[in-house]
Amino acid sequence: MSDVEKVKPTNSVSEARVIHQGETKGEAWGSAPSYYVNATNAMINRWDIRLVFSEIMPLSSESVVAVPQCSVVMSPQHAKALHILLGEQIKEYEKTMGELRWEPLTPDQL
Repeated sequence: MSDVEKVKPTNSVSEARVIHQGETKGEAWGSAPSYYVNATNAMINRWDIRLVFSEIMPLSSESVVAVPQCSVVMSPQHAKALHILLGEQIKEYEKTMGELRWEPLTPDQL
């Protein structure tokens, strides 16, 4: 018998992931690195999109620096699927927690 028990689809448009026999959902993603980020930059070309996730940290009381934590490269098609997935997740969050307000910060506010 194969060690693959079944395929469990995710909540949205992202691809299904194979869950191995005896593995729980938490274990399936438990070995992936986890980062805290509060800044994101995106670069795009014809073939892919690179997202650079950073953490803004103070250097002094008057200056900050964005320290890159990780970079993720994906196809534009996958980026669109991620966009849809994030939109759906934010809608669900706001149903439960209330509307998220976002106002971009100016450099002097950092």
